[in-house]
Amino acid sequence: MQSLVHKTGVSDSTVKRELKNLISKGWIVRIGSDRGGWWKVIKKL
Repeated sequence: MQSLVHKTGVSDSTVKRELKNLISKGWIVRIGSDRGGWWKVIKKL
């Protein structure tokens, strides 16, 4: 998550909130563990 904070220039809480929003809308899903996993985009904008 820190890489997203660094690359986007927004706060940690903003990244968490937006990820939660995208997950709830079904646009992204987490594949694998928290440490070794990755995000899969289900729906593109």
